[in-house]
Parts: sequence; structure tokens; C-alpha cells
Amino acid sequence: MSNVSIFSIVSEALDMLKFSTKYAIENAGMPFDYVIILWNPSEDIKKWIFHEAEIEWPDIPIYQFEYKTDTKLNFIENLRSCFNLGFKKCFELSDYACGINTDMMFYKNWLKYLTKYMAPDRIINCRQIERQLPSLHTIANLGIPSIDFKLEDFYILCDTIWEDKLVTEEQIKKRADATPHILHKDVFEKLNGWNVTIDRNGGIPSDVDFFNRAKSIGIQNLKSMGSIVYHASAQETKKIKMKYTKLYQFGKFAA
Repeated sequence: MSNVSIFSIVSEALDMLKFSTKYAIENAGMPFDYVIILWNPSEDIKKWIFHEAEIEWPDIPIYQFEYKTDTKLNFIENLRSCFNLGFKKCFELSDYACGINTDMMFYKNWLKYLTKYMAPDRIINCRQIERQLPSLHTIANLGIPSIDFKLEDFYILCDTIWEDKLVTEEQIKKRADATPHILHKDVFEKLNGWNVTIDRNGGIPSDVDFFNRAKSIGIQNLKSMGSIVYHASAQETKKIKMKYTKLYQFGKFAA
């Protein structure tokens, strides 16, 4: 059992899950426990986890838990609820946890430098590269992982911008919020996780609310410039949403 766990939420995007898992593990630079949250998963996803992933990476403990759709919540609210489940399951295994997406690519030692500066009174965010606007982050269209990703260009860009530095929001003159970010279980418990319905009536997004509430109790929101992660803009989310909509249309989750 490691002192750090990461989780990923997956539905049907098997190729993206394989891609993100490969580089999340092989470029982590350190051991961790891996939690996969299954939301309406395809049979191919289950088969891969059971019969291939654990064989390919025998040194990385892989756990899986299934999320049951809450019919009282909309798609985004269920997705945020998945995040809460991911963090809760990770904190059963370790003191620190972070979530990743299946549409991400990870630079060398991304987790090593995310954890280097972690402390119970800090949230440490990665240096995120986004495929498209709008974004708080560096913009570089390097394609979609597992589909048309420009791997060599990614490494060249990261080699150029990488630096081992911890920065504050005051230094970068913008919010440090990014995914992945790592936090201690005490922070999550004090805040009771993400408020999944806060933006239902036009409120701020639940992730922004989480960071704001963390800062209100004295938690520092910081960024590790040595932890670089590319995000291709939620392709897996779109797949989940399509399946989620179809299931409702056919009455599977009718109240």
C-alpha cells in the first residue's frame, strides 16, 4: 500500500483508458495505488482491467469500484459524485489522493513532482497544458491521446517549459486550479468533498467552490511547475454523457 493513490473515471473509452493508464504509471516516477471508478462500463473495459492491466503492471495495485447513477442528479452532478467516490476510495488506501482523466497525457515524473511539495495544509496542482480555449492554462493542440496524439511534440514542449518550482497564485497572477491536484484526506473530510449540486441554479462550478472553501479554512492552493499534464478536453466525458442520456431515454433509470 502506497501513501498516494490516484483515481480515474471510465465508461466506454477503452483505448483512452489504456493510453492514459500506460503513461500515468510509466511516467509517474514513483509507486502509487490506482483506483478505477466504473460508471456504466462496457464489457471491454471490465475485461481489460481484470485480464490485462493487472498483468501488465504487477507492481501497481489496481482497484475498481462501480458508481451507480443517482437519478436525482443530472449528468454533471453525477460526474462530480464520481469524483467524490474516487477520493473516498483512495483515502481508504492512502493519506493523499488525486484524480486523473482518461483524455490526459503525463510528462516524466509528473506524480513525483506533484507529491514533492505535498503537505496536509496544501493542495498541489499540476502545470496543465490544454488542447483548446477557454483555459487558465498553457494552450497547445497536440491532438487527442490514443487517436492522433503528437507524442514527440509533447515531450519537446515539456522539456522546454519544465522547471522544479512551487508557485503561488500571487506569483502566477491567476488561479492555480488544475487537474490533477493532490490533497490530504483531512482536507477532503473537513470540506465534506465536492458540493455536487452547487451550480444547479447558476452558482459557481463545484470544483471552483471546493478550492474556494479550502482556501477559506487556510489551505494553500499551489502549483508544481515540475508536474506537467496535457488535457485534451473531456472526450471520455462526452462518451459517458451519450450513454447516460440513452439509458435515461430507455427508462433504465426511471424514478
